Amino acid sequence: MTPSNPLPVGLYAPKTMLEFPRLEYIPIAVETLGRGKIPADGPAQPQLEVVTSLERYRSLVDGCGLALVASRPPDPAAHLTLLALNLEAEACFYRGLKASLLARPAPGRVQLMELTRRYFYKDAFQLAAVDQEGRALATAVVTLTPQKARSVRIGLFPS
Repeated sequence: MTPSNPLPVGLYAPKTMLEFPRLEYIPIAVETLGRGKIPADGPAQPQLEVVTSLERYRSLVDGCGLALVASRPPDPAAHLTLLALNLEAEACFYRGLKASLLARPAPGRVQLMELTRRYFYKDAFQLAAVDQEGRALATAVVTLTPQKARSVRIGLFPS
């Protein structure tokens, strides 16, 4: 009899997929915006793509016939929008210069997803989709536009 996992998928990372202890990673929720099928002339291998423009987002929605779950367009200032081809991502774990997506192969399928930018403390890092055993399925390099620095408010009368 195997014990059931009491943690939701978004918070649980198998030890084999992470290089460091689990406590050193920030779990980031994966929000699926849409799902669809890859066109006949599309790639056969798993791929990750960072969607940076509204034009690219619209072409993906039209070209892949995505069934959108969310009705809002992506907001690059608040979210990192990703396209997974031949993959199905479940959770993300971030540490320093690498974010790992817990994923499984899904031949012929497309997933459009968002991750909040709130927890990414580096502007450039590697994103790797890995399976339960830690094997890399696809990688991408993410370069975020720096967000405005927040002013530090100290004392009763901030300037």
